[in-house]
Amino acid sequence: MRSAVAGSVGIMVNQMHSGAQIDSRYVESTDRGLAYFFPTWQRSLVAVHRHEMEDAAWEDPLNAGSLNGVGIRSRIYWEWFQKQECLAYLLEFLERSASGIEIWTYPSGNPEARREVEEMANRRGGANKNVLLFPKPMGDTGDQFNIEVKEIGMAGAEVLKNLLMEYFGHRIKRLILGQTLTSEADATGLGSGVADLHMDTMNQIIQYDARNLEETMTHELVAKIQQFNFPAAKFHVRFVIDTEDTDGAGKLEAYLNAWQMGARLKESDVLDAIGSSVPTGDDVVLHNPGVSPTDLAGNPLFQPQTPMPGMEGGPEMPSKR
Repeated sequence: MRSAVAGSVGIMVNQMHSGAQIDSRYVESTDRGLAYFFPTWQRSLVAVHRHEMEDAAWEDPLNAGSLNGVGIRSRIYWEWFQKQECLAYLLEFLERSASGIEIWTYPSGNPEARREVEEMANRRGGANKNVLLFPKPMGDTGDQFNIEVKEIGMAGAEVLKNLLMEYFGHRIKRLILGQTLTSEADATGLGSGVADLHMDTMNQIIQYDARNLEETMTHELVAKIQQFNFPAAKFHVRFVIDTEDTDGAGKLEAYLNAWQMGARLKESDVLDAIGSSVPTGDDVVLHNPGVSPTDLAGNPLFQPQTPMPGMEGGPEMPSKR
């Protein structure tokens, strides 16, 4: 039996579009149901992304058919399954015990009284209420019929909550994101730099994932589009995702320090650092009226432009004679 995830050419039949034409010759039984394995001529119509694949455990017979390995979902499945089980225990605990335990008393040795109290208790609460029926000795020392509510400690619920959030939740987050501070708040200490370290880890993972996706889009989509439309082209086209952190404030500060040390800088590089572009002759230019051309004379970053012919301060227009 083949595996539906063994290669990049199989797709589950129940996941295909209802209008898709299915050739029964390419439908096979797999460990996850019927799957359609694309023939060679049809494979080029599908783009398949592969990410962080690794070999399946050799002692696990269920994954023996995964010829191309397993992914993140396979590694975190049992962590997620145990987390869901603990969540079910927590909800059951809260449902049964959050409102306390009710003790309904009735006269001891009176079956009729017990039957009536039990009937009222059933009408009072649902099936998940903690209700105790307690026979009370007959006498004149107290009420024969009474309802008491005993509050219970919530330490058990807190333990389950910490298990869900700080153990299972953090393990899954660290596997996918590499850290936890980009998705939740936590005390790191003043000036410790832990938050910056976590953000740097997150940025590296984003760039790594983007590079993998770039390869997929380049070879599975862009290259095929180029081959279909320009089969005789001698150049190659790549799909690129811009994930670099520009840090415009930091770069601008570095440019200013370099200028103060006497370095000569290009205006276009400075504008690129803040995400701007060099204005052209057709653009409306905004400038600081408090800064005169005299102040900018020695600043290589802001050299005054020469006025156009015919403008104030510019050369005269040539005569038509």
